[in-house]
Amino acid sequence: MTHDQRKQRKTENVQYKAVLALADAISEAVNSMPNGIPAGHLYAMMMQYMTLDQFNMIMSTLVSMKKVRKQGLLYLPASDAQTKDGWSASVRAD
Repeated sequence: MTHDQRKQRKTENVQYKAVLALADAISEAVNSMPNGIPAGHLYAMMMQYMTLDQFNMIMSTLVSMKKVRKQGLLYLPASDAQTKDGWSASVRAD
């Protein structure tokens, strides 16, 4: 592997980790809002960091992974969403 290939792979790894961290943050934010958040409001907060196509791709992936739900133009907490400490929000006794 050449120096340029190693450099490219390192860049790709950093980008991959950043996308995973972003997806986790989005999922956690949506799941912390019992009434959900309109897609437009969520994108408006992130449009300086990504294109609309990138946003839609991340959100559709989160929906297909059942990390969040989508109802019309509203993103809602996943019905079996877990809190940060690992407990299901539906069975947590706060």
